Amino acid sequence: SLRGSIGIWLRADPASGGYTPSVSVLVDNGIPFQVGQDLMVFEIADNAILSWGLKPRTGVHALGWCEETSATNPVATAGITTKTQGSSFLCFYGGYTSNNAVPVDSKGNVLTLLDSSYYVPYGTGFQSRAYGCLNGAGGAGHTVSFTKDSVAAGEVSLALVEAINTDTIADSAVIYVEAGNPLVSGSVTVDRPAILIAAWFGDGGAQAHTAVPNNGFTVVESLLSLPPNLAVQCAFAVKTVAAGTYNVEWTETPNQGAALYLYALTNSKYP
Repeated sequence: SLRGSIGIWLRADPASGGYTPSVSVLVDNGIPFQVGQDLMVFEIADNAILSWGLKPRTGVHALGWCEETSATNPVATAGITTKTQGSSFLCFYGGYTSNNAVPVDSKGNVLTLLDSSYYVPYGTGFQSRAYGCLNGAGGAGHTVSFTKDSVAAGEVSLALVEAINTDTIADSAVIYVEAGNPLVSGSVTVDRPAILIAAWFGDGGAQAHTAVPNNGFTVVESLLSLPPNLAVQCAFAVKTVAAGTYNVEWTETPNQGAALYLYALTNSKYP
């Protein structure tokens, strides 16, 4: 039930990525309202603001890669402009297992290893990994780079995905599915609005690939047409959802196994 309304002055501040006073609006307890690109909600009691939160939304993203036999080192994603504050970041790596350096974030965010999966048909020689940073720093020219510390001429794929207005990884699912089986991810469950970020790392040896997700996911970055020396095929997709349980199935060509990642990121202050 509503416990009160209050007049608030708000203006989106591009420099900080937050909001500063400017325009008066009357807001009600627990009722979302639009401010710039964001949906905002306040918890109000006795004409006082107890807390406020912003609904999660999809941010920007970038890919970096090098083919097998490449001397490129380090490998970096393209530079993107992320929010200076209020975003979380996922970083994905695919390549040689022995290249096990931690990716470096150009904005000083510490990327923590979340999950990993071997490319099962190749034993333990190749691996995909996911790293994360919650409620990190952003800005112009934001990149993630990876130094090949063992196999200097090895193939690498690297991705950076921003989840705006998030501070929590509410759920995650990481599985490897062998070739010949439906490439269905594990399921994640959320109790509030969330951003889902999915990754597909196929293990086939061809040059031309497709990887298409279902359930309303949108591919935001991919490397599917490989050079003659081959590289790490991958695809990354996002979806904004309400409370519920979700998974994603990938349709691929040629038939191959894949490591499938699915993360649900939420804002603890947005109900």
